[in-house]
Amino acid sequence: MTILIIEDDAQCRKMLKETIEAYGCEVDAPETLDDALRILTLGHVDAVLCDGLGGLWLRPFTEAVKLGKAFVLLSGDPRQIEAARNLGIRAYLKPHSIREILGELGCTGPAEPIADATGEP
Repeated sequence: MTILIIEDDAQCRKMLKETIEAYGCEVDAPETLDDALRILTLGHVDAVLCDGLGGLWLRPFTEAVKLGKAFVLLSGDPRQIEAARNLGIRAYLKPHSIREILGELGCTGPAEPIADATGEP
């Protein structure tokens, strides 16, 4: 399974990438939204984990829906989370358990438990 991470904060993007890879998934984590949209339109990813991007998450969400890809929004902005949920989008307020998010994306997890961003195995 390949997850596309769309995250504008380099440190958060790196942490998500390393954590998701530890769960046994492949990860594409480009630095820009334009690069992420190019990767998404090629169709070589199974699911998208997207930051709120100051409200720009609608672009990748729309493309993911057209391609039939799973999409999860992860944002620190409660208003964006509420807007996404009103559209029927799986959305989580940062910080959140990566295990639950990966379950939404279809990642099964590693053989050994690892700590997630909340510090819980």
